[in-house]
Amino acid sequence: MVWASILDRLEARPDAPGIHLEAGLHGPREHLAPARLVQLAGLAADAFRAVGVGPGDRVVTMLPTGRPLIQAIFGTWAAGGAICVVAPSIERGRSSLSLERLQSMLGVISPKLIITTPEDVDAIAELAKSLGAKLFSPSDLAADGTPISPRSGNDPTEMAFIQFTSGSTGLPKAIVIEHGQLCQHAEVIARRAGFVESDVLLSWLPLHHDMGFVGLMTPVFFGCTAVQIPADQFIKSPLVWLSMMASYKGTISPAPTFAYQVVSRLALARRLPANLDLSSWRFAWVGAEPVPEHILDRFERTFAACGVRSTVLSPSYGMAETTLAISFKSPDQTRKVVHIDQQEFQRTGTAKLAKAGTVLTMPLVSNGPPLDGFSVRVVDEDGQDLIDGRQGRMLVSGASVTKRYFGSDENPQPGGWLDTGDLGFVLDGEVYITGRAKDVIIRGGANVHAHEIEQSVLQGMPERTQRVVAFAIPLAEDMRDEIVVGVELRTLPPPEDFAAETRRIIARDVGIQVDRVIALPRGAIPRTTSGKIQRRIARDLFRSGELGRVNKDARHET
Repeated sequence: MVWASILDRLEARPDAPGIHLEAGLHGPREHLAPARLVQLAGLAADAFRAVGVGPGDRVVTMLPTGRPLIQAIFGTWAAGGAICVVAPSIERGRSSLSLERLQSMLGVISPKLIITTPEDVDAIAELAKSLGAKLFSPSDLAADGTPISPRSGNDPTEMAFIQFTSGSTGLPKAIVIEHGQLCQHAEVIARRAGFVESDVLLSWLPLHHDMGFVGLMTPVFFGCTAVQIPADQFIKSPLVWLSMMASYKGTISPAPTFAYQVVSRLALARRLPANLDLSSWRFAWVGAEPVPEHILDRFERTFAACGVRSTVLSPSYGMAETTLAISFKSPDQTRKVVHIDQQEFQRTGTAKLAKAGTVLTMPLVSNGPPLDGFSVRVVDEDGQDLIDGRQGRMLVSGASVTKRYFGSDENPQPGGWLDTGDLGFVLDGEVYITGRAKDVIIRGGANVHAHEIEQSVLQGMPERTQRVVAFAIPLAEDMRDEIVVGVELRTLPPPEDFAAETRRIIARDVGIQVDRVIALPRGAIPRTTSGKIQRRIARDLFRSGELGRVNKDARHET
């Protein structure tokens, strides 16, 4: 059966497990069964209609994970509107928004209503007034009572939610995802991941990111248990994620690469509970690309004694424009890793298989085969299709690919294909992502991806480094690019051999010489709210002399 919306599906499954909201190991729990979710949606829709929210209107939430946020999402749909979930705070820490960025985002979508925390009401009051938007706080959402009005029906072609791109390579765009696309995508994900009704999907991912939002709606659509933990609980104590997986006997959990890296490091530094049982965990999306092989291997080795199997981790490929995922392997498939001749790949873009140790090789982890309904093309600079194993621009098409950007005349799919901006290749039916086209660095005729340099340093000096950013600065005077590497160190000042050791590691692993190495304090490298390195912004900060200016004497350049 084809469902018009998640809310329709929810109403049709009153016996489904619904959503369990957690506040951490010792926090309050709240169970939102389907009937309770429908009630909350109706109450919120009444309040929204009272301030003029109608079909097609946009509602923006700036709330942490909890009942008010979930209620606002379903309430917006019950009122016929489109939800846009953004970071829950402004100008307060790494995961918050700047007021300037928030202003540009809201200016694009012109919301009818903004729901935020009491702490942020004063900060955005003038902005809301300038946009003609009403302001709500969680206390404006009734939790008890009977809805007055019947809910608005959701047409499959109407806007369900607006997701802003991360802005890792430029200004964010407002991506429109329709109700039908969200339902179709949830079904496709559930089919590939082999969902069953006894599954328990546990997530700490914030709902203002596509992986968190769609990751929650997929079990709601399918009818299995969803457990949601506030993101700040993971940030404060990452191992809570694993403890909650053991407590709930979680079977599915998505997370970005850094999460697996963090818990592996903490587990080695501390003694894990003797009874930490993760044997129920059968499928884990790894939401970043390309995914470093050593991070996956380290996680599996670290937690093998807790029951984590080698088939659990599944690197995925996706983006907000495709609702979420484009490709990932099924749980019964073995994760593929190819080792290719690094110099041949840098010179010609050909993924020539090579035996590790015979030449300078680089491992690439497969992101699995495309999901049902998706088609993937790899093309050269002239738009011509490339053969398997040749690197080019990745184009995708499918039913859940966005049809428009809100407030823009730009067509996301010229000719029926979305240009992802990524580089990669297809081999034996599986997708391999090698990097962003905008982040390629050219040196001596070789094309090097920025993340190759970054991962080389991170892996070569794991005890010293926190994060790494690499970018190129064009030098007009000698018609070449200067390669700059910024390294966030755990402690400053850097050791005397820091710059020389960094250059040696990069030369050994990547085969190139870099021009500048900069030691930076923690937090100096700009990132999106989802943790992606913003290389373009880092480059601009470097040019203006502001990269690393967290305090006057923080930056050490060599």
